[in-house]
Amino acid sequence: PDGERHRLIAEDAVKIAVELGLTPFLMGTKKLSYEEAVAFYKDFKDEPWFPGFMGYLTSGEISAYFTKGEKAIDKTLEVKRMIRERYTIDRQKDAIHAPKTEQGVQETRDLINKIFSDKEKT
Repeated sequence: PDGERHRLIAEDAVKIAVELGLTPFLMGTKKLSYEEAVAFYKDFKDEPWFPGFMGYLTSGEISAYFTKGEKAIDKTLEVKRMIRERYTIDRQKDAIHAPKTEQGVQETRDLINKIFSDKEKT
């Protein structure tokens, strides 16, 4: 949620994904509510850094992308690694979220679909 920096990181992530043979598609852009942000990282809610991270995550718009293609999970994790390597300011300002399992992908997809369908209703 860092405005211009966010846009540049998203563009680079899409470029890397395409270079790895993935097809990225934008689900949407939105400023998350606190509850929506917590839903992504609920497993970490008891960590001491969690409140600060939620403050950061809800401070501006995020862009939600999905990727399709052969070995999409592994390649998307590679995109995440490369983006973190290039752009991470600190551990709380993680530049990209990517699930590591099919179950995690489905949970994230369901959450994104709910968040963006709720956006259309408002």
